[in-house]
Amino acid sequence: MNDLKNVVFDIGNVLLNWDPRGLYKTIFGRDEFDGHHLNEIIGSDIWLEMDRGTADIEETIGKLEPLYPDSIDEIGRFIREVASHIQPFEDSFCLARECKDAGMGVYLLSNFGEEAFKTVRSRIDDFEIFDGGIISWEVNLIKPEPRIYELLLSEHDLNPSQTLFIDDSAPNIEAAEKLGIKVLHLPVGTNLRAAYEGLTARCH
Repeated sequence: MNDLKNVVFDIGNVLLNWDPRGLYKTIFGRDEFDGHHLNEIIGSDIWLEMDRGTADIEETIGKLEPLYPDSIDEIGRFIREVASHIQPFEDSFCLARECKDAGMGVYLLSNFGEEAFKTVRSRIDDFEIFDGGIISWEVNLIKPEPRIYELLLSEHDLNPSQTLFIDDSAPNIEAAEKLGIKVLHLPVGTNLRAAYEGLTARCH
């Protein structure tokens, strides 16, 4: 991959440890996530409205209240507080910095709600290393919609054949591939550095 000039990072499960089960235990102090309504809420259409930037946290909680009246207090607390507890994968940020130090452009492309993103951004200084990117709430689009990738490429003048996109979601990876972007699929639990170094070694 000698012609690689840009690396685009997803955030959840690439740069940050998005582990709802563990985060639930951190917030509430008990292991009851598997049987909780949050299991069906996270990633649902209502949840994704936050990522799309068409609903804020309080609007989302308001929409969920009539659907889950008996557990809305916990649901609301989780949604309000979760971004304050998400932890970084330090080695992933180190790899991003190494890419930048090697002269590559480093960018973000992530589905993230405005309030949650601003919370993690304020907590984690390493986000300052990135040259730019697109966060879904800013453009009212979410991956894997093709337009969000097209905006990333056009706004930052990125050549897709010289750009690597790293994401934990297979549909998001497939959408990028269709636009000619090089990809690295990072299933949950995969070590980013090992996967990246393995990919680049195979391409030399």
